[in-house]
Amino acid sequence: MDGNITVASWNTRGFSDATVAELLSFFQEHRPAVIGLQDIGGSRDEPAAARLHAARATLLAADICFSVGLRDDSCVAVLWSSELCAEETDAGASGHISAVVLDAEAPIMVASVYWRPAGSARAIGIRELDELATSASDGGHQLLILGDLNCGLRAPGFPEQGQVEATRQDQRSREMAGWLNRRGMTSYATDEVPSWRQGDRVSSPDHVLMSLPLAPQVQRLPNLEAPSSDHEVVKASLRFAIKPKEVPNRRAQAGVPA
Repeated sequence: MDGNITVASWNTRGFSDATVAELLSFFQEHRPAVIGLQDIGGSRDEPAAARLHAARATLLAADICFSVGLRDDSCVAVLWSSELCAEETDAGASGHISAVVLDAEAPIMVASVYWRPAGSARAIGIRELDELATSASDGGHQLLILGDLNCGLRAPGFPEQGQVEATRQDQRSREMAGWLNRRGMTSYATDEVPSWRQGDRVSSPDHVLMSLPLAPQVQRLPNLEAPSSDHEVVKASLRFAIKPKEVPNRRAQAGVPA
């Protein structure tokens, strides 16, 4: 398969029947696609990923896959169109990072990452991102991060120039910009476009980040409103060629009727 796929990041602020309906609509309109979900919900009495696991049959019936090894306490997930034949990986796996590998001519590791707001007791840090990037590099993969990082970033010269700069004067934004530049990665954002709104407050915490060699293959697309969340879906078009392989019968594996 040669052509473009849609890649997207979406903080769902929980996971409900409305979320499932919006995911089905997204994949129907943007197929083939890969989407990184963050903050997928749960409560004190319900594991975060429980509702996503409960929707597996519905999603598989629409040829939408997600990791069978997704941890119950995970607040992130990667979903993909079944024809992309993504391979699950435990690279960087934690409650806040989940990744798969697209077996393209130049393999791409796609990771959903949620860096909670400052002060959260469960927040990840640069160390976890370093482990993820090292796993991708050691495996010979380019890295694509889809995530809510709660920081401000832009790369004014994208895609020709990958230098990333912080758009906020907080420590995390500066730290994240420096990390991307050291790691040879960039952002698709030439300027900030708000993706979170709450009353009169707006922010741009959601990002599509990539290894520099991927930059010429990525084109930013307009944000998509998601009525069930206060975050918009941020998305981009990624051009690449997938190695041909047999598409696994995900429906049969899950006991879903054809």
